[in-house]
Amino acid sequence: MPRKEPNQDKLKTMIKDHIENSKVVDTIKDFISKDRNLTVDDKNAIIQKLKAEGILSHILRSIPTTKVDPDKKVVAGINVKKSEERDIPHKDLLDKNKKYVVCKINKGASFVDFVSPQDDEYLKVTVSFMDQRYSSDPVPATTDPVFDFTVCMEIPAHLDPASLLTASIPLIVVIQKQKIEERAVVLSTERIDWRDLLSHNSVEMVKEMQPIDLKHRGSLGVLYIDLDLHPYLTKDSLLTATTVRKQQDAEKKFESEAHQQFLNYAKTWYSEFKEIRASHTKRLVKMFAETDDRSSIYTPICSLIYPLIAPKMIDSPLHASRFVSLIPFQRIEDFNSDRLEIWHSMQAFLSKGCGDTEDHSVLLCNLLLGFGMDSYVCIGTNTEGSHTWVMTIDTSTGRKTPSITIWEALTGQRFKLGDARVSKFYRTLGCMFNDKCFYANIQPSDLVKDTIFDFDDDSLWKSMEISMIKSLPKVPIANLMPSKLDIIDEEKALEKALKSKISGLRFSECGLKSKYDKKMEYMLSIPLHNYELERLGSMTFCTSEFQSSVKNYVPENHTFKAFPIQFNHFDINKMILALFKNKVAYDIITAKGDQVHHAVRIKIVSYPDNVCAIWVMIAVRYKQLREQ
Repeated sequence: MPRKEPNQDKLKTMIKDHIENSKVVDTIKDFISKDRNLTVDDKNAIIQKLKAEGILSHILRSIPTTKVDPDKKVVAGINVKKSEERDIPHKDLLDKNKKYVVCKINKGASFVDFVSPQDDEYLKVTVSFMDQRYSSDPVPATTDPVFDFTVCMEIPAHLDPASLLTASIPLIVVIQKQKIEERAVVLSTERIDWRDLLSHNSVEMVKEMQPIDLKHRGSLGVLYIDLDLHPYLTKDSLLTATTVRKQQDAEKKFESEAHQQFLNYAKTWYSEFKEIRASHTKRLVKMFAETDDRSSIYTPICSLIYPLIAPKMIDSPLHASRFVSLIPFQRIEDFNSDRLEIWHSMQAFLSKGCGDTEDHSVLLCNLLLGFGMDSYVCIGTNTEGSHTWVMTIDTSTGRKTPSITIWEALTGQRFKLGDARVSKFYRTLGCMFNDKCFYANIQPSDLVKDTIFDFDDDSLWKSMEISMIKSLPKVPIANLMPSKLDIIDEEKALEKALKSKISGLRFSECGLKSKYDKKMEYMLSIPLHNYELERLGSMTFCTSEFQSSVKNYVPENHTFKAFPIQFNHFDINKMILALFKNKVAYDIITAKGDQVHHAVRIKIVSYPDNVCAIWVMIAVRYKQLREQ
């Protein structure tokens, strides 16, 4: 049964009465009078200023809301439904032998950042649970966005309610903002404890979403959420609300005490670290990360690391490195263009499909740990400033000193420690950590090229107690999702679109018509496969075969030119623009002569979460005309 909303007249009257009986108007007038740059006629500027100062959020939250319906019981702020089992979209498609948590995101309210909505601005919500993740369609960004988004999350069918209660695995809800032709930005990440369903089968909740930016004053807004078990538990199977609440409270107490214990330990540990050498205050030693998870904003950094296994999706550590490097880089900045360092949860990072160096490094480290490698996230500096990367230490070589490899998560490059490029790209190393260890560099020089990686020598590295790290609550695990792309159809569609663009440009720029050679396009498959192997692990094959194919096919006295390029997106306009800006590609596109034939070949290499390496090769063969 849909939630009843007050009609617009009642709502307007309620707001009007509140404004008249409170000091809202006086507050706004006083605020405007203090800023000489504001005038009463500049409504947009006033709204933006009120939002930035948190006053607008405070005003909206102060407006009284409607009371809970009398036929609903309230348990810890959650409305418990007494009605029969709710209808579920496409219920007939669900497996009758499985159990589900059905989550419906109805709508949002009081999203005050969007009082003045823009036409090209959209919101999207993503829900993650265990190894499942689903995203809504984008909806216009307004103060009251309507998502109407339902997902069915499978829960272990073999577990009884008592066992499910002890499995503290929350739903993760991520809200993203996106503009046309821009990358998504995570606005809020919240955990939802669904286990109240074990005592009530069906609940409604209003979830306040906190912004990830700590400079943002007030909440982002609220979400109206319905949760249901499917199928319903029988009356005899239901747990009592008291039992569920005791378990939840016990977990919160344990987590709070563990964090406080670690905080006290970290303060003492860091004081000792600073006393070793005065210059240590300037070293990048980070024990806590500012995250997008509002349930634990400042998270012990080791808690972010865990072995991540992706069977049938990631075949080797080299594939893991290539996959992570293909995820687009995005640096978050504030209104002053200053960098905001936010370590996103893996759910948020994978949902929005882009992130900063910290996000890439954590994901790569987790994947390498999943392959059993001794992997660490490193925090230090490169030539541009603060930076993170991944390092693996291999002691299986039989040598006295271990083999150390630096993995650049943003590019997929790998360097041995003695490689001259290490000094070129990386400057200092402050600390390194994984899920079990934390080491701070206390050597006289923190330059990477001077660092000795002997963690057993406490005159070189100051470590944290393993037991303290082990006692920390871990963040919810985010699993990778298999790619859902139809590779062949996508390749055909991109080739068709790119040919159309090239033909249009040849005609508009040069007045030339275009012909395409299918056999030549087929031959281009050989080098495209080679290029991905080279990025993967510096491997190549069939180079001589391709050269032989071209030589045998291209007529004598004809010229053959080809140009490869790789993208990690499907935007055909950006592709043609990149080709047009390259001189070699431009010459191929605008080639003139006798018997001019072009070829376009696209090879898509798919990785988890629809991350792709899209290889494009354009070629031309023609007989060059003699200059008159």
